[in-house]
This record gives sequence, C-alpha cells and structure tokens, in this order.
Amino acid sequence: ILTIHKSKGLEFEHVLVADRFKKKSHDKSSMVFEYDDIYLKELYVKFSGRACVDEAYALALEKEKKLVGEDELNVQYVAFTRAKESLIICKKIKDSTFDNLALGTGSYGNLQVSQKEFLSSATKPFVYQPPKVGAQEEKIKQEKEARDNIQAINFGLALHYTMEVIKAFEPAYLDEAYWAMKNRFEMLLQAGEAEMIKERVERLLCDESFLELTNGKCHKEQPIAYKGELKQIDLLVEKEHTVVVIDYKSSQLAQSEHFKQVRYYKEAMTQIMDKEVLAYLCYIRDGEIELVTV
Repeated sequence: ILTIHKSKGLEFEHVLVADRFKKKSHDKSSMVFEYDDIYLKELYVKFSGRACVDEAYALALEKEKKLVGEDELNVQYVAFTRAKESLIICKKIKDSTFDNLALGTGSYGNLQVSQKEFLSSATKPFVYQPPKVGAQEEKIKQEKEARDNIQAINFGLALHYTMEVIKAFEPAYLDEAYWAMKNRFEMLLQAGEAEMIKERVERLLCDESFLELTNGKCHKEQPIAYKGELKQIDLLVEKEHTVVVIDYKSSQLAQSEHFKQVRYYKEAMTQIMDKEVLAYLCYIRDGEIELVTV
C-alpha cells in the first residue's frame, strides 16, 4: 500500500487504485496566480463575486481551474500506468475523484498471464504436507513475538528521542523533552509507556555516575565515518583529556550485539580523536540504571 506519488517509476503485476475517502477539499487560498509559461504575470486577490465584474480575474480563475484539472489527470495517469497485467479502480458513487473520466461499472479486456508465470506455476511439483499438531499455537506465538519486537523497537526509539531532544542532562529540562517525545511517538506506544520512559530518564538524570561521564562538551546523535561505513553514536562527550562514548539501551536483550556495536565506536573514535577513548553501554531499565564499561 503506497501513495501515487511514491509509486512513480515503479511497476506491479496487478494494481488496485482506491478512491479518495473524503470529499474534495475546497480551495482556501486567498490569491490567484496567473502565469505566462513559468513567469508570474498577474496576482489577484480572491473575493466573492469578483469574477462577475472583472473579466481578467475571471479568465485567470478559469485558467487556474483548468491547470488543477490537468494536474489531477496527470496523477490518475501515473496511478493507472503502474499496472502491468491488471488494473482495478474502486470508484465511489458520489464525490469520486474519477468523475472526470466518466467511468462505468464493468471490466475491459482479458487478463493475460505471462508465459514465464504460467510455466513456473504449471511445472511446480506438488508436495504433500501432513498436518502438524500444535501448528496454530506456534503461529500465534510467532505473531506475538513479532508484535512484541515492534513494540520494543518503538519504545527504544522513543527513549532515544527523549535523550536526543533534552537540552541538558538536568531534571528541569525533562518535561519539555517528554512532551516532544509524546507528541511524536504516543500513537506508536502502548498505554503508559510514555510515562514509563519519563520515569526512566528522570532516574538517569539523577544518576551520579552518568552525570560525571557527561560532564563535558556533549554531542548527541554524533555521525561518524569509519572503514567506509557511516554510523551514529548516541552520545559523544569531549573532555579535556578523554572522549566518552555512550550508547543507550532499554533492555539487555542481544547484549553481545550491543558490545560489538560499541567496541566498533570505540575503535573508530580511537583512530579519529587524539585522546583516550572510554566507551559505555548505558542500560536505562525500569527501576535501574546500569553503566557497563566496554
């Protein structure tokens, strides 16, 4: 499922084009722009009844309506020409975006299946799969794990965003960062998770070890290029004689991957900066803050 704009340049065997869900929005602009090719020729202020007494304005308004209609037609052309084998158009009875095409209910032409597609399906061997006891339970388990994984990813992204937008690592700046996170991620989080993130960050901002490590010039979401790869460090702190790398984590799952990631950051910064590099994994868990040296 994608927008017509994002489908430009792509092709699909079968395409279904949906009608718009709502009525066409009215033009609320207060100006009418008249162009001569790409050059602005005239500028008119819109107000009711002006077309009745101002012929030039009426012509400009009609010209603009024609251009809008042509733009809509071009968008429909893009949508319809994405299809290679079949095209299905879902048209509303009233207020349809396809009213300008005078489309009727029905089908046209015959669906042609490519020879390659036909042969591949015709020669595919039949393999009998005996019933598996407990397969339904396994499928439900896999689906639940997938949902839990997505929820964990969204939770981690929201936590990282809070740490990114907070102006300084002081409790006084937490509320502003919390609302910024909530505005951006609340629809993706489960009930109560935004408040849980706030509580975890608040605990981190009171952790003396973390505050000691971040006492320096802080660079949040610092991009680096090393060995032909582009990476991004959650927090890079420049001190007088050392550089501190900190990577935030919300859980200890896949901890070996976490260590591998931060060791890479440490190696990269050792080569880039002429200072001693210290690297830490910062686990911001429920009820506990843990800084692990890498």
